[in-house]
This record gives sequence, structure tokens and C-alpha cells, in this order.
Amino acid sequence: AGDKVWGAWFDQINCDPDVYVEQAVQSVLAGAPELILFHYDPKEFTNENAARLREKLPVLFELARRIRGIEPVGIPAYKPPNSAPQEEHFIFDNIGMFGLPLVPTAAFPYEAKVVFLPVHAASDPDIAQKIRGVVNSGGTVLMTSGLLDALKDDSELMALAGYPASGGFKKAPRHALNFVVGGREVRAKAQAEIGGRLNPDSAEVLAVAKLTTTETPLITRHRAPGGGKIIVFNTRTFNYDEETTKLTVAQYAFMMNLPGEVVQVLRDEITEPLGIRLIAPTRVAMYLYGDKFIVLENFNDNEVNIELEIGEGFIGQEINALRPVLPQTGATIQDRENRFPVHIPARDFVMLEIE
Repeated sequence: AGDKVWGAWFDQINCDPDVYVEQAVQSVLAGAPELILFHYDPKEFTNENAARLREKLPVLFELARRIRGIEPVGIPAYKPPNSAPQEEHFIFDNIGMFGLPLVPTAAFPYEAKVVFLPVHAASDPDIAQKIRGVVNSGGTVLMTSGLLDALKDDSELMALAGYPASGGFKKAPRHALNFVVGGREVRAKAQAEIGGRLNPDSAEVLAVAKLTTTETPLITRHRAPGGGKIIVFNTRTFNYDEETTKLTVAQYAFMMNLPGEVVQVLRDEITEPLGIRLIAPTRVAMYLYGDKFIVLENFNDNEVNIELEIGEGFIGQEINALRPVLPQTGATIQDRENRFPVHIPARDFVMLEIE
């Protein structure tokens, strides 16, 4: 929106110090030139939330200084203006905490190597044709089961995704604790909800959700003759009923409970065209700023050790080292056969300068 955006706004309602500071970090990472701190009472500027934010301000100013003028790169996330989320409220936030470096856009990214398309994209009357263009050009499309369902009457598009026309998806919330990835069963720490039943006819199944009496694909992949592919992710973020939810709050569907092994499969498929691979648990986000910086943010309540695998295709040249510069400088991380181990404290971020 350019000059129409003056800054970012957030408040302290139902908010602890970690979340309050994370809102500020996210706003700065998004390029907000101002932060507007809303409050109901002046006492809210003297509480623990405000105290933690004051401590972080020098880091936030330095973060803003370093990324100013650098265009973020990564996976275009397409949301047409005024498009409705249906059962996918806040899907961009959830996918971002899977470690996919999303770059939101209101204009379709025709030249992208990879693009994320939630159900919002269905409001674009030409979306099926645009998807075909990306895939036939060798690109990767990640779409949700909600978008697949919205396009079910387009037999050509359904075939490109590896699904039969009209019968590829049955929308119905399902809960699962156990999943199968690479022939191995993994268990979630808590119930994860999926969108419904996927019924592919030619798509390859990469991950399966085991339900009470049956199972259903969670992630599928279908390759086009030209090398492009469509990944379908069977998900939802909210149980939303258009009639009843007008009067009540939609029920959160806990997509973030998916096991790290499942998320890794999805992440690997989508970040492959970018030339970078993040090996990390769920709730670790990655942001890319040109050929200058990589920012990793840990939303977990525990510290994590992750790895980055970086190929020459990432920025078009070999990377020798990554140097931590924020929130404080650290020892340079040397290349270990294109692998870079990174430690991230709980509920904090690390900014790495590319060398």
C-alpha cells in the first residue's frame, strides 16, 4: 500500500510481555516506520509489558536501521484485496511460524518460482489460469485444501493438482494425534485439526493424518510435465460457520500442533526453489532480506538449535559464513558443507548477516 501505511498498531489486551514484544518485532520486520502503542489507561505504560518493550527498544531501532530500504524476498503470499478468509483466518501467521518466509502481496506474482495460495485467492476470477501459468513455467504452488475445494469445478486445474473434478475434497473438520511421514508414524503433542478428507487420484501423498477409524492425506504433491508442481495442504485455522459466527467468535483449529516432522516435509517442498533449507521445529519463523540478512525468530517457550542448508541458488553465489549481529553480536558461523548451525533463545530472534 506504499505511503498509505504510516505504521503498525498493537495493544496490551490479553497480552503477556513476550507476546507484546513479539508484536513490536514483527512490526519492525514488516517495515513499519512507526509503532503505535494503544492503551486504555496510562498505567498500561508502566506495567511489565511496557518495561520489557523499553528494554528492547535499542535492538528494535537497530533492526529497523539495518533492514531499511532492503526488499524482503521469499515466497509471495497472495491475498487479493477484500478477499474472505472463510476457515483460514490468520493462515498467513500460521504458515509463517512453519518457517516459510512469506512476502504478502495483493498483486499476483506471475514471475515467482514459488507462491502460497490460501482460500483467499479464490476471489480472483482468473486464479485457475494464473496457477496453470506458474506451474507450466516450472514453478511451485502451495495451495490449501480450502482453495482446492473452491476450484473443484475446474477439471483441468484439478487434474494439474492430481485430483478428480468435484470429488477431490470433502470439507469437514477432523482431529488427529498421529501422522505418517516417510513411512514412519509420528505423534503430535496435542490434537491438530485438519480441513477434511482429501481424495487424490494421481497426486503423490507426502504425509498422512491418522483419524479414529481411517486416515486421510495431509500433504500431496503433483508434478507437471514441465517440472512445476502443486502442493496441497489439508488444513484449516478456524472452525467458521458463516451464519453462526456472525454472533460468536470462530473456534481456533490448532494447526500449530502439527509435529515438526510433518512441518519439515511441507517446508522442504516449498523452500527448495529458493535454494535454502531450514531444519527446525514448528514455531520458528524465517525472514529473508535480499542478499544481506536472514532473521530467525523462535516463538517457542524453549531455546532451539536449528540448521540452515544454503546452496548457491539462494543468492546466486556461495555463502562462506553467517555473522550474528542482533540482538547482540556473536561468533561467526562458518560453512560446514553448506550447513550453518544456529542457536535461538526462547521467545527471541537472531539476525544473521550474510558473508
